[in-house]
Amino acid sequence: MEESLNIVIVGMGMIGSECARELLNRGMNIVGAVDSYDKIIGMDLGQHLNVSKLGVAIESDLDKVLKRTHPDLVILCTKTTLPDIEKDIKICIANKVNVMTSSEHAYFWKLTNEEVGKEIDMLAKNAQVTVCAGGVQDVFWGIIPSSLTATCQEIYSIEGKTLAMVDDFGPGVMEEAFVGCTREEFEEKTEQVKNPPLSAFEISIYALADKLQLHVISKHSSFEPIIIDKDLYCRALNRNIPAGDLIGSIAKTELITEENIKISCSFISKLKEENDTAYSKWNIKGIPNITSTIDDMHGEVTTTTSVINRIPDIMKAKPGFITVNDLDVPYYKNKILNKYQEEEEII
Repeated sequence: MEESLNIVIVGMGMIGSECARELLNRGMNIVGAVDSYDKIIGMDLGQHLNVSKLGVAIESDLDKVLKRTHPDLVILCTKTTLPDIEKDIKICIANKVNVMTSSEHAYFWKLTNEEVGKEIDMLAKNAQVTVCAGGVQDVFWGIIPSSLTATCQEIYSIEGKTLAMVDDFGPGVMEEAFVGCTREEFEEKTEQVKNPPLSAFEISIYALADKLQLHVISKHSSFEPIIIDKDLYCRALNRNIPAGDLIGSIAKTELITEENIKISCSFISKLKEENDTAYSKWNIKGIPNITSTIDDMHGEVTTTTSVINRIPDIMKAKPGFITVNDLDVPYYKNKILNKYQEEEEII
């Protein structure tokens, strides 16, 4: 029997837990699990995942886990910004362990935090390990639009639009989407936000411009309210949102490039109404016009699988802090994941 890849999961929230379940389904060997939530520390990972016991306890000290288990890869599913995950990434690098993360800001670090990104890149190269980020943005907001452009003779604009329902998330996400605000509160809050934080979708269209070798010269961002015309119950806030208040918002970004091609994105985050379906849509204006829509994205699943299906690519990638623009087009891995690495070595 071939030896399976040994993996440590860091962050046992929704995405980390889904990654763990999928890794087990794909024949991977989870040798460690790390989290900071004191109520699950010491719990068997299998118990946390509602499967049979795995003999792997959830621990709080990443460095100790790595020194004891010597894994091939860490899957990091904790926070978003690079400064927030920098320490954990550096611990992995110091232990000569590859890292795959779901962090949106690590996805295209040349935009989000070039200073920290360059330092991680240097450390990873010196240690001969690979650090990369992926998830929904890899496929839905990267591969699909860039591939669609190959059908065009000319392109004038590329527009992406995504609808995400936020009902199953907590109060923090409700606040980010302005759920429950009055129109006056929304206008006051958005007026105060002079430099809104980068969204995952916005980061992705910068990465898309880079993939297409387009050079961004200006950006315009804005928020638009989504007003409900009848009362709607919000589980996360445990109250009704009255007619006339916000059940969500639309974050818009438009990039202007030197090549006179506009790239824009609209991220709609809202409570679910009747007949709502999550979707990702791309509209390319050019010769010819191209439109593509993916209904019912299942973001909680597709984020996980987009990370998992990248594992063989990460394991054979060049050292450094790379982006998915440095990798081949991903695809479903129907075999045990380490088989792909073995086949590559044979070739």
